Order: sequence, then structure tokens, then C-alpha cells
Amino acid sequence: MPKETHCGQWLNGAIQPLEESSISRVESSYYGYSAFTSFLWPLEPRWLEAHLQRVTSHAAHLGMIEPTESLEAFQHGIVHWLQGTSASPSGLLRVRLTAFPASGGLETFSNQKIHTQWVIQAIPYTSQEQSKPLQLGLVRYTKALPHIKHGSLAEPFYLRRLAKQQGLDDVLWVNGDDHITEATSANVFFETVTGGSLQWVTPPLTQCLAGICRQQVMENALVKGQPIIERPIALEEIGITVCRGFLTNAIKGIQPFECPQPLPWVIATS
Repeated sequence: MPKETHCGQWLNGAIQPLEESSISRVESSYYGYSAFTSFLWPLEPRWLEAHLQRVTSHAAHLGMIEPTESLEAFQHGIVHWLQGTSASPSGLLRVRLTAFPASGGLETFSNQKIHTQWVIQAIPYTSQEQSKPLQLGLVRYTKALPHIKHGSLAEPFYLRRLAKQQGLDDVLWVNGDDHITEATSANVFFETVTGGSLQWVTPPLTQCLAGICRQQVMENALVKGQPIIERPIALEEIGITVCRGFLTNAIKGIQPFECPQPLPWVIATS
């Protein structure tokens, strides 16, 4: 049975049912030029605030207008709407908050701020336990605007689709310096072994998106007295000093994987 999707638009200081708002279905085509964030609800207030701070900042970077209300009022309105939305039997909702241009073609954009629509979607979500480590491949890819969580996802999702056609679960991105930076919609952590010493490492934020789940993992490791080192991860380390790791994503959480040497390339490299 299809899951019911709940949608609303932030309008006049509150979330209104989408069918009662002024949003045009045609305008949803601008999701490509957008900033968004996704998370599972319920969520601790601190981390919901982190999601909202990031998406409003990224929207502003793209030239869009932030909500006129304070972040606190924006967060309160979202919480109020989500509390009244039916969840799955597990009690979870998969939520996506998107900012995108309200009207007019992209060719009309100037140096002025873009009138913006904020749309929220919530879908009942049932988590699935990972039965075995992910099988990953490699692809040479550097995302445009890598520090912005934006909606131009055709290319990375296409690459992941190619990986799945080859029996893999996802791909690790390799940049022009032969550094592993991210996976599709996920940050990456590796366990390294050097001189018999174990250390968890992750690419620096100069190479990847500042994921919220990534931040949670980094802070939890620090509290436990096991800080994670941020540094570039060279491709040549895979299978030698790096043999396993995990991906982090706000929806799927922590997903372990193994690093046999060599990892397969998903597409031919030049």
C-alpha cells in the first residue's frame, strides 16, 4: 500500500496545507535549483536546529530569501506541524524541507534576492537493519558546489544507479587529487591501521558537505575520548592502511562497509 505523503508550505508564519497555498505544481520543477535538508522525525531540538541553520544558510548562499520569522519561530512552526502528522507504525517520519524559487524562470534571476518558497514533505518511514557491510565502488566525481546541500542530484544519483547495476550498493567519490571525499548523499569515515595503531579518519570539510550525522559522530567520538582525525584520504591507502569504514546519513544513520583492495571502478576512468 503506498505511503501517504504529507506536504505543506511555510506561509505567513506557519505551515499551510499545500493544496491551500499559492504554490504552483509547475514551479516544483525548480527543485534542481534548491537547497534542502532531510531528517528523521522525531529529532532532538538541537539537531533540528542544526538542520534548519544549515538549510537556511545554504539557501541564502544560492541567493534565496530566508524565512522572515526568526529561526526559533520557524523551528516551532515545523515542530507543531510534524506533531500533527501521522507517522508509520515505527513512529518515524522521513522529512524533507526544500527552499526553491517561487516564480519566474532561471533566466530572470539577477543580483537581487530570489523570492523563495519553503516546502516541507513528510513520509512515514520504517527503518531497515543492514544485514551485511555495504559493497562500494569508486568513481571520479567532484560535485558542483560541494559545500551546499542542493537539489542538482541527477549526476550523482545516476552514478549510484550504475553502481547498483554492477551489484554494488553505492560509490565513493574520488577527486582530481586522488582523494576520497564522499559517497552519494553520505559522508565517509575510515579506520586506518598504522604501525599497529588504530585511528578513525574522515575527509576535511574543505572536500565534503558538513553532514549533520557526521557532526554527531564527530562529537560523540570526542566525548568518548576517541577523537576522529580530519585529513585527506588518499586512494592508495585503500586495502593497505584502510580496510573498513562507515557512511553517515541523517536518514540511514551509520552504514558499515569493507574496503577490499582493489575497490572496483564503476565507470572507466580517463
